[in-house]
Amino acid sequence: MLFLYDEHDNKIGMIKSYKAKNGHIYEVTLFDGKIMHFAPGEIVRNDPYSCSICKGGDSKASYDYSRQSTEQAKKNDIVRFGMCNVSIRKVIFNDPATIVLWSDGSKTVVKCGPEDTYDMEKGLAMAIVKKMAGNDNRFHKVFKQYPKKKKKEPGSVGSIMDMMAGLNQAAAIATKTVHELAHMAAGKAERGE
Repeated sequence: MLFLYDEHDNKIGMIKSYKAKNGHIYEVTLFDGKIMHFAPGEIVRNDPYSCSICKGGDSKASYDYSRQSTEQAKKNDIVRFGMCNVSIRKVIFNDPATIVLWSDGSKTVVKCGPEDTYDMEKGLAMAIVKKMAGNDNRFHKVFKQYPKKKKKEPGSVGSIMDMMAGLNQAAAIATKTVHELAHMAAGKAERGE
């Protein structure tokens, strides 16, 4: 894997292919389909795993989106996420896991808990959130921190409403049982039992 970084050491993306002439890289194609052109010396190979756009100078890399094939755009760019600058390449729904393969070559795996019901839409949404949050487990902290369920105080409107709902349900069950017993008693009386 070869990654491209900008002049501020921010990762731009994973390089799918590049063209070089006389030892100078002049065109880079990223996995998200972007094609970038460079003047000689504008891009340097840092190590076997990364290239950087040269710092300083007046030269700027040109991002040529027009040369991305429309076939590739239709096939691969299902959804583009601006914050991450990636698109979904493939989604695998395999209960209890949802796996998303991204245009930058990475993958995101989310699983529902043992007490949860598997839902493909929620799995995909959580995978997108996880990717946007750095593709690690830090995003769980947000879901544990904010949507905490409030405990209902005894005597509060919420707890009284819950209690009334429970009582109404119990009354409905009792009424149904009384009707069934009355029907059974009437049947026995008709048969002379």
